[in-house]
Amino acid sequence: MGGVGTYASRDFEETEADSNVTGLVNRGNDFRGYIYADGQLQHTSRWRSSFDATVASDDTFLRRYDITDNDVLRNSYRLEYFGDRDYLTVQAWAFQGLRVDDSFGKMPIALPYVDYRWTSSLDPRLGQFGVRANALSLVRTEAMDTYRVSTTADWQKQWMSSMGQVARLIGLVRGDMYYVNDAQDPDNAVYAGENGWQGRVLPLAAAEFSWPLAGPSFGGFQTLTPIVQVVAAGPGHNSVVPNEDSRAFDLEDTNLFDLNRFSGLDRWESGTRTTYGLSWSWTGRAVSISAEAGQSYRLSGEGSSDLFPEGTGLSGRFSDFVGRTSVRWGEFVDVVYRFRLDKSSLAPRRSELDAFVGTRNTYITVGYANLNRDIMLEDLEDREELRVGGRLQIDKYWSLNAATILDLTNASENQFSDADGFQPIRHSIGVAYEDECFKFSVTWRRRFTEDRDFERGSTIFFRFALRNLGGS
Repeated sequence: MGGVGTYASRDFEETEADSNVTGLVNRGNDFRGYIYADGQLQHTSRWRSSFDATVASDDTFLRRYDITDNDVLRNSYRLEYFGDRDYLTVQAWAFQGLRVDDSFGKMPIALPYVDYRWTSSLDPRLGQFGVRANALSLVRTEAMDTYRVSTTADWQKQWMSSMGQVARLIGLVRGDMYYVNDAQDPDNAVYAGENGWQGRVLPLAAAEFSWPLAGPSFGGFQTLTPIVQVVAAGPGHNSVVPNEDSRAFDLEDTNLFDLNRFSGLDRWESGTRTTYGLSWSWTGRAVSISAEAGQSYRLSGEGSSDLFPEGTGLSGRFSDFVGRTSVRWGEFVDVVYRFRLDKSSLAPRRSELDAFVGTRNTYITVGYANLNRDIMLEDLEDREELRVGGRLQIDKYWSLNAATILDLTNASENQFSDADGFQPIRHSIGVAYEDECFKFSVTWRRRFTEDRDFERGSTIFFRFALRNLGGS
C-alpha cells in the first residue's frame, strides 16, 4: 500500500463556447497524485480473498512522472473457494480510463462477476462430467447495461488404442439468458445487442483424434503428433445479444483447437468445422526444439464478416495458418516465434518473436511484433514494434543496463496511426551497484510520446534500497 502526491502545475481541457474548439488551459498549481493498495487474506484452507486498487487524480499523472504506462487502471476484489473438484470465484471490477477519448460514464463496472466450475472424477467407463455456472452484472452510468446468466453441462471420454492412437469425444449444452438496458446507447455500436430479455440454447459435439509417434533421432528423442478435430455446434444467435467479453478476437496457435474460439461467452462459433494440425518436438542433451502448425476448414455455419471480420483469420471457409516454434539451449538461449500466414498468399499476418540470449547476470533480450491483419476495428489496429534490452555485469557489484522501444508502423499499415515507419518510443540507460546490504541505481530515460500535458522529454531516476535490515 502506498501513494505519491505533488502540488504542481496542471493543464485542463476547456472548450471555447463561441468556437467549440477544445484546448489546454493552465489554471495554476493543483494537487496531483495516486494511491495503490493490494493484499491477500487466507480465510481458511479453502477460502481466500484478494484485492488490487489503483486510483489516479487525473489521466496523465502516472506518465508525466514516469510511474507507469498503463492507460487503464483496474480495481478489483476477488473471493475464491477451492474444493476438491470444484472452484468458485466472486469478483467485483471497476476501471479508470486514462486515454483522451475515455468517458467515465461508458466505463463498465462489473458488480458482481461469479463463476463456478465442478468436474467429476474420471470414470474409465463413463468418462468425465462437468458443470459451469456464470453470472455477470455489467453496468455503466451513461451507456448500455448487460446482465447475463450462463450454465454449461459437458461430458468427455477418451480412448487409447494398443498402437497409441488417442480418440476423444466431447458433448456439451449451454444455456444463456440476457437482460439489456440502453442498447441504443452502447459504448461501441459494433458490439450492441437488443433491449430486453434474450435467451439461447447452444449445443455442441466434437470428436478429436491424435497419434503421437515417438522415438530416438539424431542423438535425441523426437515426437511427431498429427491431430484432427471435428466440431458441430448449434446456431449462436449472436446478433441479438451484446458483446462484452469476446471483442478482441484473433486466431492464433493457442486457440486453434478451442471448441469456441472466442475468448468469452458472448460470442458463439456455430456450424460444422474440421481443424487439423501437426506438432513436433526434439530433445537432445542440452537443446530442445518444438514446432506446431495448423488450420481449420468450415463446412457450414456463421463465417460472415459480422462475426469474423476480415483480418481475424477466420473470415472464409479456410482459416489462416497459425503456428509456433521454440528453441531452447540450456539456460543460455530461449527463442519463441509465433506466426499467422494468410491462407491465400501466405503473407505474414501476425509475427511475434521473443528471444533471450545470455546468463542470469549478462544478457540481451529482443522482442518483435508485426500485426498486419487489416482489421477495420480500432481496438485491433495493426502495428509493428521492436524492443531491445540488455544487461552487462561489469564486476561483482556493478552492472550496466539499456533498453529501447521503436515503433516501426507506417501510415499505410495502420489507418489510425500517423507513424512514419521509425519512431522511437522510449530509450533508457542506467548503471547499478548492488551488494549484500545496499542497492543503488541511476537511470536516464527518454520518452518520445505525448498526451495533453505529458510532453516528450528526459528523466533521471535515482533509486536506493537498504537490504537485510533487522537481520542477525
